[in-house]
Amino acid sequence: ASPPLGGRRIPWINFYAMTGLLFYLTILWFKIILPVVVIIGVTVNPLLALDEFRALFVTRWDFNSPARVQTIVTNAKSGGFNVIFFQVRGIADAFYQSNYEPWSKDLTGTLGRNPGWDPLQEAVTRGHAAGLEVHAWINTLPAGNSSTPPPPTTPPHILYSHPDWLMANSQGVKMAPDVYGYVFVSPGIPAVQDHISNVVYDIASRYNVDGVHFDYIRYPD
Repeated sequence: ASPPLGGRRIPWINFYAMTGLLFYLTILWFKIILPVVVIIGVTVNPLLALDEFRALFVTRWDFNSPARVQTIVTNAKSGGFNVIFFQVRGIADAFYQSNYEPWSKDLTGTLGRNPGWDPLQEAVTRGHAAGLEVHAWINTLPAGNSSTPPPPTTPPHILYSHPDWLMANSQGVKMAPDVYGYVFVSPGIPAVQDHISNVVYDIASRYNVDGVHFDYIRYPD
């Protein structure tokens, strides 16, 4: 019979020995190496231990104080949730200290007025302390409840600075509020895209959020 591999015999290759070696390497990986990697990863970031994504949406109308945020976190934890989607932007306003948009009117009754506390920071701090992920939830394109510009604030609201960003039809007629009471800015305007990118980067770079959830990233019904 002809020898294998073009006439060359390779006596050091033993099928059974190689099979045994692969078996023991597999055992080594699953029994020792992989658990160590997982333990190190979980030690660095306990949230890596999540094996299910059980999320709870917290709207901007659900909180009005740090104590209320703590109650939400406590209830989420006791209810078996491990992720909170915490709404921080409703109509181009902010429920956090924003460099681009004014404080929400919902916090104090006045657009742009500092409420004296930071809802997003409270949610991140308290949520992480309870072992929960906290994702910043934003309404992406809704910008107000009316096409009438709001009063001046610092930072200015986008409908005050750029009323031309409002969505309009082919005749240039600006949209009326949709069935949910929102008017939208147009995603086809490059400056709108830049503004939203800046808002998201501002959140992600200054708050230890675990993700950003984009809602209303579409044309109105």
